[in-house]
Amino acid sequence: MTNPTNWPNPERPGVPMFPDRDGLHVLKWGNSPILIWDKDPHPQAAMEIWEWDSKTQKWGIILAKNMVREGYSYISPILTPTQISEMLAAEREQCAVAIEKEKPTEDDACRSQYLNTKFHTISRGAAEIRNLGAAP
Repeated sequence: MTNPTNWPNPERPGVPMFPDRDGLHVLKWGNSPILIWDKDPHPQAAMEIWEWDSKTQKWGIILAKNMVREGYSYISPILTPTQISEMLAAEREQCAVAIEKEKPTEDDACRSQYLNTKFHTISRGAAEIRNLGAAP
């Protein structure tokens, strides 16, 4: 299924990314080009910020399904620094878990120098991934 209006889930047009969370999102109306910055202090607005209410599943007073009918397309959520840090931490944890799947058991590591080195290298790598901290 094509998704001409860029909604995150084509099967649920009008519903934003992270629909279970309240928050601000950038929406585009019509076919106007998106204006990120313009030297004109009052450019013709083609991009709007709308607040999503996860409890009512509405954009302000407009139902999600009506946003598509009104000609809105989805651009992105507006994430806070805390939300970005949480997403990065979750991604780092997934990476650490993925490489730890290749780690030999401690018993196997005691049986050969190669497996011992592999065990400690993977352990250090996973620890370093987890300790990367917030992005600069």
